[in-house]
Amino acid sequence: MRGNQITVIHPTAFQNLNSLKRLKLDGNQLKNVESNVFESLHHLIQLTLRDNVLLAQTSDTGHAFSKLSALQNLDLNNCGIKTLPDNMFANNAMLEVLELTTNSIISWKSELFKPLRNLTILTMANNKIA
Repeated sequence: MRGNQITVIHPTAFQNLNSLKRLKLDGNQLKNVESNVFESLHHLIQLTLRDNVLLAQTSDTGHAFSKLSALQNLDLNNCGIKTLPDNMFANNAMLEVLELTTNSIISWKSELFKPLRNLTILTMANNKIA
C-alpha cells in the first residue's frame, strides 16, 4: 500500500488479517496512527511506515505498536517524529531492527529501549539529538 496518499487508517482496517506478516504503508500521508489499528496483527514481523508525515504524532501513534509482540523490524524513517513516548516499545521484546533516521527527535528517556533485548540494529542518524 505504498505511495497511495493514505491519510487515515480505519481502526478495523486490518481486523481479519490475523496471519499478516509484513505491512508496508510507506510513502503515504499518515499523520496519526490510532492505538488499536494494529491490535489484531499478532503475527506481524515487519512494519514499514517510513516517509509519512507523523508530525502530528500523538500518544496514540506511540501506543499503536504495543500489541505487536512478534514485531522484528520497525521502520519509522523520515516521519517527522519529535517525541518517543516512554513506553512506546514496552511490548516489542522481539524487535531486532528499529529505524528512526531523519526525524526531529531531540531526546528520550533512558528506559525507552530497555525492553528491546533482541535489538541488533538501531539507526537514528539525521535527528536533532543534542
